[in-house]
Amino acid sequence: MLTSTLPRTSLAALTLTDTPTLGQLQIWWEAMQNDPTRYLVYTDFMPTEFEEFLAPVQHGDIQVHLMRVGPAVGGAFYLHDRGTDDTGAPYAWLGVYILPLYRGPCAARAWRLVRQACARKGLHRIFAAVRAQNRPAHCFITRAMGFTRLGSYTDWSYFEGHLDRVSLYTMRRQDQSLAWVLAEQRAQQLTLPGLALLAVVAQQELGRIGGDIALQDIGGV
Repeated sequence: MLTSTLPRTSLAALTLTDTPTLGQLQIWWEAMQNDPTRYLVYTDFMPTEFEEFLAPVQHGDIQVHLMRVGPAVGGAFYLHDRGTDDTGAPYAWLGVYILPLYRGPCAARAWRLVRQACARKGLHRIFAAVRAQNRPAHCFITRAMGFTRLGSYTDWSYFEGHLDRVSLYTMRRQDQSLAWVLAEQRAQQLTLPGLALLAVVAQQELGRIGGDIALQDIGGV
């Protein structure tokens, strides 16, 4: 697992924005695309082009909290598949990618700022799914982010062309029932029969162009 080698003074330069510029988002996107570990920890269905990811961001379907350390882009936490329950309380799923240099204390500090920002907007129900073999992410989400592991979900979605399991996490333990209900809904969407063929095609494209796989929830942290 990569750890940050930045001096402690870097934490003082850490800021968070929920209105990143197009250039900042593209720097983050390209860093994620070029990280070889993403092929192991993300699902096969994230858009392969920056513009495809950008569209739901611009439409407000995905909320990005971009982390900066001084002028440098350090990573991003983004909320997707958002909705409200029967009581009208909001919920969201969390995605993360942190550039290697800023993993560790910087990322942990950034998450605290994200959580505070979400709380100010009344968002307290946040969930995540982590591929079983992604050990660094399991450590980060529990130790640094304070999430609670709920258990494993078998055949959640396609990774590297085949179905695989994930661990489910919730920010608040009292939301675990909702987490399982939403996880079931998402799993049904991510394992539709037609997606199996798309997963194969995505893997063939990886071999042809050298690279793109879809981002699941937590990876590279």
